Amino acid sequence: TLRKRARFAVTIVTMGLGVAIFATGFNVREALVRFLAVSRDSMRHDVQIVLKQPMIRAEAVRLFQNLPNVQRIETWNGGKGRLQTGQVSSAAGIGIVALPYDTDLMRWEILSGRWLSASEGIEIVMNQAAWDRSGRPVVGQAFPLELRGAAAVTRLVGVVKELDVPKIYMDQKKFDTAARAGGLINSLMVVAENREYSRVSALKKDIEQTIAGSNLDVIYVVSQAERAQIIYDHLDIILTVLTLLALLVLCVSALGMAAAMGITILERTREIGVMRAIGAAPSTIFRIFVTEGMVVSLASILAGSLAAWPMSVAASAFFGYLILGSNVPLAFAFSLQGFFITVGLTLVFGWLASRIPAGRAVRISTSAAIAYE
Repeated sequence: TLRKRARFAVTIVTMGLGVAIFATGFNVREALVRFLAVSRDSMRHDVQIVLKQPMIRAEAVRLFQNLPNVQRIETWNGGKGRLQTGQVSSAAGIGIVALPYDTDLMRWEILSGRWLSASEGIEIVMNQAAWDRSGRPVVGQAFPLELRGAAAVTRLVGVVKELDVPKIYMDQKKFDTAARAGGLINSLMVVAENREYSRVSALKKDIEQTIAGSNLDVIYVVSQAERAQIIYDHLDIILTVLTLLALLVLCVSALGMAAAMGITILERTREIGVMRAIGAAPSTIFRIFVTEGMVVSLASILAGSLAAWPMSVAASAFFGYLILGSNVPLAFAFSLQGFFITVGLTLVFGWLASRIPAGRAVRISTSAAIAYE
């Protein structure tokens, strides 16, 4: 195997690169799956109902609280607000979500600072999209926020990681006071007793039927499970194409290995003839070359696996920026399933890349092999 060290090194680098790219595709896919799972679990309600016009809480809740599989309903408020950070003025407005500061229906990952608390002043928390759009203000900074024509001085206390449009979170009571909302609500967060996908889907249908039979003006009704699945299905198409391209790279690398093995066997044709002449069986010669191919494959797997780690870290950050935005990095994730698939395919390709030229070599007659120039 080491007789032609330069060729061996080139084969290892080529095959190892194919292994690394293929494994990286699976790792990025796993990183996205984990990120979407965290995003889904961060919103702990099952169905969200968003109204066009705010209404009295009791009237809205009364329509849905007796539906089958409803455990409880929490109500939120919100709207649009214009924020001035000193760097960027959000003239078009940023979505404001007014919710109880101690709600248990939201647990986003904190990127900086902390979540809302029972403070004297008006605290706000931004998701990374709103923070980026607002010029990335410093946590702890105070600035004015216009709420339905009324100005309020707020203080940024945290930034959360969320896959969504720009949003600002603030305590519902503080919002009601500052915006003079009068205790009205425009969002109902429904928590199901049984959170199985089929039962939540049935609950969503019951809610839609109830809305159809009422005079409610609704913007949308969405299930968190369906929302996460839709996002994953769209992104999965992109990642499937990337994985197929990575598989193509691995196949090309295997063809390069087959070419290198073919050249090696051709150069050793006379050696094969001598081995045959002193009594080596064709099966013995065949096993020698196949074993060499397996050694190259295992070395490529080792080199590719080591290279896959930094490549996966870089690729996760890149695709997080490309698909999810500049402030939603995908954390590195190791795909055990992808590792086994990569190892299995590499060994199969290595076996084929060595078996085919080795099979041709053992079919050469002893006299022809010895006379080969």
